[in-house]
Amino acid sequence: MTTDQLRAKIREITNTTVNDYSDASLIRDLNSELSLIQVMILRDRGVLEFDDTNYLDVPIGTFTVSASGFCKILEDGDSNKVLTIHKVAYLVGSKYIDIPRKQLGEGEQEPLVETESKSVPTEYYEVGNSIVFPGVSGGTAKVWFDREIDFLTTSDTTKVPGIPTPYHNLAAYRAGFNYRLDKGMDTSAVERRIAVEEAKLEQFEANRRGDEATVMTVERVMGL
Repeated sequence: MTTDQLRAKIREITNTTVNDYSDASLIRDLNSELSLIQVMILRDRGVLEFDDTNYLDVPIGTFTVSASGFCKILEDGDSNKVLTIHKVAYLVGSKYIDIPRKQLGEGEQEPLVETESKSVPTEYYEVGNSIVFPGVSGGTAKVWFDREIDFLTTSDTTKVPGIPTPYHNLAAYRAGFNYRLDKGMDTSAVERRIAVEEAKLEQFEANRRGDEATVMTVERVMGL
């Protein structure tokens, strides 16, 4: 569906006009549901198997590592928010080498303040919106990630959301459900339709590929 078709569908579900349900509010609510459906897709698919189809580049970026070994990972090169980091490599000479992730437990901060100098990191840690290469001073990291969807705006008319087409109805019904709920309107029919559309999503994701998704493991650092 195009943005205009989704607008019409939501207004049909909510029985509203722009005077009742402003376009700004409708697009905001639609974007919220598209984001939620993205989370469902990422949950059901393997690592790095989904990206908004409106993006023309791949979800990989290069980031500068600070002198203290920190690298802030907030946005991609087009200012789209990074959601999840999946893989990290470090530039050594002219080639990037994969760096394994280690996970800190409660009270395990020692690796983050490592004083031994390293020319090549042996591991990295995620700390908030940053990755840390203990003992490394500067350099360049390449990061593979999931990022937020390409959000719709009120000026969009023919733009098609970047989630799979079979899920567009679900986004419209979910947005319509929330409006009806907030206004004290009956939601029973819409709830039934949402259940049908969510079942379609689960079935589609279950049958989309015959092979099993690769699972990336995380090495855990045990406390001393």
